[in-house]
Order: sequence, then structure tokens, then C-alpha cells
Amino acid sequence: MPVETRGPLPDIDVMLEVLPESQREIISLLKISGLILEEAAHVTSSSVGSVKQKAHRSYEKLRGVLADYGPTRKDEAQ
Repeated sequence: MPVETRGPLPDIDVMLEVLPESQREIISLLKISGLILEEAAHVTSSSVGSVKQKAHRSYEKLRGVLADYGPTRKDEAQ
């Protein structure tokens, strides 16, 4: 089945703007800076559980943003 995309992906900074500052910081530390959970917790003076929770909530929100840009089946649009 043919697949088409809904449009070009926005810049990462634009996508991260939908997140609260604390969640943006966690995503930046984990995914951009490459820190592990324990390091991100230390840097933010948080518990590992808090970092996990913020990361999880961030991923959920970003999945929603990306769903608007993801591929669709061409026949579903008709």
C-alpha cells in the first residue's frame, strides 16, 4: 500500500516547545546530551523516579506531536 507523509517534520526545537521547561530539560539531558537517568537526576537535583516520570510524559506528548506528521496510508485518506 502506498504511504505518504503529511508534511515535513518541524525542527526539534519547535517540537520541544510544546513541553514544559522541566520536561524539555530532561529530554535535552537524556536524548541530546546523552546522560543516563542517574546523571540527569543528579544534574536536576531530582530523584531517578522523577526523571523517569518527566521523560515518560514528554515522550507521550511528543508522540502526539509526531502523529500529526507521520505517514498515512494513501487509501485511508480517500
